[in-house]
Amino acid sequence: MRARDELRLATLRLIISRVKNQEIENKKPLNEQEVISVLKREKKQRLDSIDAYTKAGRLESAETEKKELEIIERYLPEALSNDDCQKLINQVLEEIPLEKKNIGQIIGKVIALSEGRADAREVAKIINGRFDG
Repeated sequence: MRARDELRLATLRLIISRVKNQEIENKKPLNEQEVISVLKREKKQRLDSIDAYTKAGRLESAETEKKELEIIERYLPEALSNDDCQKLINQVLEEIPLEKKNIGQIIGKVIALSEGRADAREVAKIINGRFDG
């Protein structure tokens, strides 16, 4: 912080604020998994904002959101590799048949088994790819 990185400082303050707001809402301190959930929500919000700003031609705002996203990602656990994600999906598919009506259930189970390290979007993309090919 000594380098006066204003964006990093503002982003960290925002994250702390969101965590405190969630604690107030829950009426108890958050555990590590709940804090990670708040960080993931912030990550998703940044990804959506980047997409919206890019589509609107507001590249400077999109770049700011990308920088904030990088800061947030530093505090998230490392995401599962594609291979590890495939293994978890295969493990879940041994229990739940691969059918369109089961996609939500499969994704939920994979996320739970990965302890939140798997990205739901990526899991859905991999599962949908199995229907296509």
